[in-house]
Amino acid sequence: MMRQFDSSNPHVNLGSIGMTGHGKRTLMAAVAWVLSGQSGVATPPGWRVLERVDYVEYETATRYYCHLMATDGRRYMTGLISGTYLIDGLVLVVSLADGLSARTRDELRFARELGVSRVVVFLNKADLVDDAEVIHRAEADVRDLLTECGYAGVDVPVIAGSALMALEGDQSEIGEPAIRRLLEAFDTSIPAPMPDVERPFLMPIEDVFVVTGRGVILSGRVERGVLRVGDMVDVVGRRDVVKSTRVASIEKFRQSHRSTQMSEYAGVILADVDRADVERGQVLCAPGSMQPHTTFEAYVYLLAEAEGGLTEPYDCDAATFYFRTSDFGGRVELPARVDVLRPAEPLRVMCTVRVPVAMEPGLRFGIRRDGRTIGAGIVLRVV
Repeated sequence: MMRQFDSSNPHVNLGSIGMTGHGKRTLMAAVAWVLSGQSGVATPPGWRVLERVDYVEYETATRYYCHLMATDGRRYMTGLISGTYLIDGLVLVVSLADGLSARTRDELRFARELGVSRVVVFLNKADLVDDAEVIHRAEADVRDLLTECGYAGVDVPVIAGSALMALEGDQSEIGEPAIRRLLEAFDTSIPAPMPDVERPFLMPIEDVFVVTGRGVILSGRVERGVLRVGDMVDVVGRRDVVKSTRVASIEKFRQSHRSTQMSEYAGVILADVDRADVERGQVLCAPGSMQPHTTFEAYVYLLAEAEGGLTEPYDCDAATFYFRTSDFGGRVELPARVDVLRPAEPLRVMCTVRVPVAMEPGLRFGIRRDGRTIGAGIVLRVV
């Protein structure tokens, strides 16, 4: 019978990074086997293989984990930009037999810039090292690199062991016990994400209706938080000025409700709002939680031709960004020494939109051309 996970445990997403050959896939398999109480080299329980991505699901006493590994660095970077991979914490795998690399530094810095602030380190292949001093030096080097990339290097858990020995059922300190120390580090050092229902209210406006005798109804899907009748909200976007007003009524499926929350579709009637004040592309949000901006820094990625993208460089002076529910015209300013924005090459850029957009760091958006999506981006900071 298929094992049933306890969905009451917090759900945490992990992502493994490290050089090819350092043991990322072996470590994921070892974790799954240790938790299942079995050992071997066949496919472990909960293992899935998607296009260029491996992931495994497992559960400890207090957490439910989805642990993924992209098979190449570019796939990892584009997945974080587009939101395909939602990562709460990183698992950095470093082979003691090989050491650190420049690409590891790039991947760590990239993840930190995108808001992934927690990491656990596994120093793998400890069975190939006879000198304990080698392990101490490797740990010191890893902590220095983490600090350089913006992490709290001194506080990051670092566990040395052998994923292969654990996979084979070895009970020495670098075998299964090392994997159990790693799992304990996951549980204690990577916080579970805050449920979206507890975050400040946000609902992108999808449609606007005028009902005679009732007023203006704004409809959309609640992205996060809870809204109640009588609450104050801000209308943000497409204007330089934020309009604040009170919620007069909430409707769902043609019935009146006292509240609505994350993931629900709702119609919201606001007091003292005219039809000309609201339109698609704006958002309703908790007072003071969001501001309109026209300039922002972002990581962007254009789809390659094989992914349905462009075959030629993108026109940065006539860019179209898709934020939440609507298109916004603008432009992309390339960094020095970069002449064009090419498909399949992730890049950090400055962007501007012609009208203000309600945005915040971490907001993902599409890049469009002729009505179709040809890329994606994520906001790093607003100006």
